[in-house]
This record gives sequence, C-alpha cells and structure tokens, in this order.
Amino acid sequence: MGEDPNRRGLSRRWIVTEVEHSLRRLGTDYIDLYQVHRPDPNTDYDETLGALTDLAEQGKVRYIGSSSFSAGQIVEAQWTARDRSLQRFRTEQPSYSILVRGIELDVLPTAQRHAMGILTYSPLAGGWLSGSWTADSSPTASARQRPAARFDMSLPENQRKLEATEQLAKVADDAGLSLVELAIAFVVHHPAVTSAIIGPRTMEQLDSQLPAADVQLDAAVPDRVDEIVRPGRQPQSRRHQLRRAGPRPGPPQAVDVEPGDRRAFPSGGTSRVAGVPWRREPGRDGTHDTVHLLRVAAAHGGGCEWQAAGDTWEIAEASRGKVITGVRH
Repeated sequence: MGEDPNRRGLSRRWIVTEVEHSLRRLGTDYIDLYQVHRPDPNTDYDETLGALTDLAEQGKVRYIGSSSFSAGQIVEAQWTARDRSLQRFRTEQPSYSILVRGIELDVLPTAQRHAMGILTYSPLAGGWLSGSWTADSSPTASARQRPAARFDMSLPENQRKLEATEQLAKVADDAGLSLVELAIAFVVHHPAVTSAIIGPRTMEQLDSQLPAADVQLDAAVPDRVDEIVRPGRQPQSRRHQLRRAGPRPGPPQAVDVEPGDRRAFPSGGTSRVAGVPWRREPGRDGTHDTVHLLRVAAAHGGGCEWQAAGDTWEIAEASRGKVITGVRH
C-alpha cells in the first residue's frame, strides 16, 4: 500500500506484483484461492479479471474470489467474466453474523445463483457475541485498539446490540449452548454459507469456538433468533420492535403536513414515528417513494420538524387524507 496509485487497488500491475510477492513469502509455487479484498471503483472488472485469468493460466493461482462485494458488483463481475471469456470469481467473503444479517437479502441469494462458495467472516460480530459484554463492561486491551465508538454503551445502536445479545444468550442457554457456539452455528447453518472464518487470539478462545462446528440447531432456534434480529436486518431496540408490531391502544397523534416539509421515515415496513402510524412503498425509480400516514390532521400549516432513524423526505404532495408522496434526500 502507498500513495502511488499503482500500489493499491485492483489494477493489473498491483495484482501481479503482489501475487509474486505472496508466492515468494509463502515459499510456494501456487495459491489455491486468491481473493480480491473489496471492490475498486477506479479499476474495470475486465482489467482485474484479466490479470487474475493470466495468473491462473500460468499456474500461479488456482481459483479466484471476491470479498465485501455487493450483490450488484457480484453480478457485474460474473457477467464480465462470461462476456470476456475470463476466469470468474468462485467465492465471496462477506461479513455475516446474527447481528449483521444484511447479506441475507441479496448477496447470499445472488451468490447461490452463480454457484459461488461463501466464506463468511466475523461470526461473533466483532466480539459482541463472545458473551463477555454487558452494560457495565469495560473495554479489553484488544477492544481499545478498535474505534472508540465500537463498544460505547451510551450510543443507541450499541444499546440495541446489547439488548439483542442478552436475549440471544437466553436462546443459547435454552438450547444447551454457549452464546459463541450459537453465533457460529447460526452462520454455518445457513444453506448458502460454505464456511465461517473465526479469529481466536488465544487457545482458550479457540477451544470455545471449535465445538460450534458439530452443533446441529433445532428448527425452533433460528425462529427464535429471527424474532430478536429480523432476517436481513440489524438489531432493533425493544421500543422499536413494539412500534413495528402495530398501533398501540388509543388514537394516534395527528400531525400537520404540507408540500416542502422535511421529515425522517425509517426504511420500509409499517411502523409508528412520533406516534404516527405510517407505511412506506418504494418507488420504481429508487428516488420517489410514497409514504402513507394512516392519520393526518391537515395538509397545511404547522410542519413540525423532527428527526428519526431513517431517510429524510421532502413532502412533494400532500392531501388531507392519508397519502404523502416524498422525495428522498
């Protein structure tokens, strides 16, 4: 790595140079699986795949893969390989855990369609599922080397993780497992996952993680996990889960809206924001969505300003009924 543009990324020169360096350091003639680490927006796929294809034909690399690619990037790389008659990526290495389930929506199904192996990493979610974190925990020596906000328990997102972790620990205990065993077994239990990469620092940690390879989860266990962290989602606080469950007893709070108002609506689903039930329907162009407020007091005046987790919307069209058309910002 360096400031020189030819000493980073996925250019032909850099890939060929680093493969030669790796072979020399490893003292071997070939690499079984060579994966590119993260997409490079400054390099075309045909240049990257062309370099990797040449290395494979020279016998220096047997198989190639990608890491941290989105579903769209996986498809584009596969199409490029097919159209240019180049070697294609055979594996993808994404982050995946009970607390980080976004790849379930598109990366895993896409990889399955292209017959790719999935080698996930961070099944313990960076230590959150190690079973050692509570509201009163102090950062360990290794945790202090990570970004300060990673385990700051005062942050709402970390409080949600902690809530989810405590509930998951109960699921693991009921199943006769440790939280570590549940976390790793859950990942490898997914039919699209080939294997999970673990990162123990001590023999004690290794001994606690290896038994997960032999764990067979009952069908009820993944279902209970889904109740705590929804498939394809991040953990949500108990308060947010209650909001998503449906309207609370009593009439919702009415709000005033008018064109030009800006508000924040969480992404997708049906929920309540500031006491107002809503339903959001994605638009076809990806920029204009329709947000249905189930009760609106008036379509003029007021325009109270508030923020909530999610995208910010500018009201483009409003009526005294129930439908607001919004433009994402």
